[in-house]
Amino acid sequence: MKNRIFTFNNFFVHCWYNSFASIVCENETYLNWIYKNSFNWVYEEKPKKNLFNWNDSKFYCIRTDNIFEELDKVLEIQSPKLDGDVSKLLESNLIEGKYIFVLCDRFYQSGHFEYNKIHNYHYSLVYGFDSEKRIYHILSDCQVQDQIEKWDISMDSFMQSKIMADNVQLGVKEFEQNIYIIRKKDNLSQCNYELNVKDIIKNCSDILCKKNENDNVFYGVEAISKLADNVIEIIEREINKERLIKKLASSFAIAANNEIRNKLLCKVLFNNNVMKEKDYEQLIIKFQKLKEKWDTLYLLVIKLVTLSDMSIANKIKKRLLEMCDLELDANACFREILENSCKEEM
Repeated sequence: MKNRIFTFNNFFVHCWYNSFASIVCENETYLNWIYKNSFNWVYEEKPKKNLFNWNDSKFYCIRTDNIFEELDKVLEIQSPKLDGDVSKLLESNLIEGKYIFVLCDRFYQSGHFEYNKIHNYHYSLVYGFDSEKRIYHILSDCQVQDQIEKWDISMDSFMQSKIMADNVQLGVKEFEQNIYIIRKKDNLSQCNYELNVKDIIKNCSDILCKKNENDNVFYGVEAISKLADNVIEIIEREINKERLIKKLASSFAIAANNEIRNKLLCKVLFNNNVMKEKDYEQLIIKFQKLKEKWDTLYLLVIKLVTLSDMSIANKIKKRLLEMCDLELDANACFREILENSCKEEM
């Protein structure tokens, strides 16, 4: 049996974000809310693990809306404290139409690209099972990093990967337990999200303005600038270069995905007559260019790690400084177009 699921790969944020979106996004208005969801960059001198920074990275991307408050309108999430083999619990809840979100060690997941290679702890969303074939139907980025897909895994392999992660604490307050039971609420009428243009304008302004809580935390384009100032030192100090992929390259990949979100958001705004065709086309070009630039930064980190070529660090710094100007230009243009649209409506 399989519970209804929509594989949300429109853009990638984190495994938990895309998994939960895959449960709710058959509701189109909720999809619009995800596109609108406020985004920003953070640079933190003394980073702590949080919902959007699982790797203690100094530079990371956040969604600034209260996501769990919004999810609470559509999902009922329980977190039982259970260790060991929970196959009966999984199957009974799946039969009732619920979903199971489980922390696993991918090292033990047969068929996963990290199987028998690296101990990597991630949540997987279980949405069904086949007792005769002895498989679970799950969502996971099993073949391509940050690209979730429907995947069938043997029950034995999945349960071993779950048990081997029982004692792992990820240190993120929103996910203190290793297993969650999720039920989609019956009445989704309160999810009638409208695209609030003023909220999008505010998000552009937050990205553009120099805002910092103190001397240790910076936001928006200022965060990119601070990373550019310190990126060579960050690279040189990281003894384990593989961690640079998680700490630095992953943030660049998420930033690239955000440009995809910006393009999707512009399309929705255009389709709703919020912006003119020439403005829409102009923004699509800008956001596509930004996506390609963030992708290049991601690849440069991979190249640096693969070749152990520290000269690439200077190229990364140069491109980050370029990103500051490009992001300033794109977000200022976006804000101006939306502000003019609001004036025309008055």
